[in-house]
Amino acid sequence: MDRYNDEVKDLNDYTDEELQDEIDSRKKKKSLPKMLKSPDFTNLVDTIKSCIDDTIKKDYWNEDNDHYIVEAAIGCCFKDPSKYNKWLSQFNG
Repeated sequence: MDRYNDEVKDLNDYTDEELQDEIDSRKKKKSLPKMLKSPDFTNLVDTIKSCIDDTIKKDYWNEDNDHYIVEAAIGCCFKDPSKYNKWLSQFNG
C-alpha cells in the first residue's frame, strides 16, 4: 500500500494480503513516548532568542538554526529526547 500516492483508492482495490500487511506494519510501530505533563520551555525560548540574535549579527539565517530549535523543542517536551528520536526513526525506513 502506498499511503503517499496521490491517487485515492477504495479499500476494495486492495487484496486481503495487502490489507493484512498494512495492519501488521502498523502493529509493529512503537507508540509515541510520553510527553512531559508540564514542559519547561525556557531552553526553547533561549535557543530561539540566541538564533535571532545570531541572525541579526550575521544578517542571515543559519540553516542549522532550524535543527537547534527543533532539538530544543523536543528536549522541552520529552523526558528522554533520544526515545523520541528512536520513535521517529521508525518512519524513515
